[in-house]
Amino acid sequence: DGHMECVYGEVYTSDAFLEMEAVIVPEPGCSLEMVVVPIMVYFDSTCLANFGTATLWLAYVSMGLMLKYV
Repeated sequence: DGHMECVYGEVYTSDAFLEMEAVIVPEPGCSLEMVVVPIMVYFDSTCLANFGTATLWLAYVSMGLMLKYV
């Protein structure tokens, strides 16, 4: 029927990633491959004790090209 549907499952299939890949233009005379490396940053709060209000914010950094099934 000609209907096109985008299926999202990995970072590299997102519209933002594909747009960034299209923007990259190789430098003249450069033989290196140019790629987009998405960096994902997450923050999470955790309690440090069963009493009181002591908390800690953890930061997680992950590379977006890792498969979620690994």
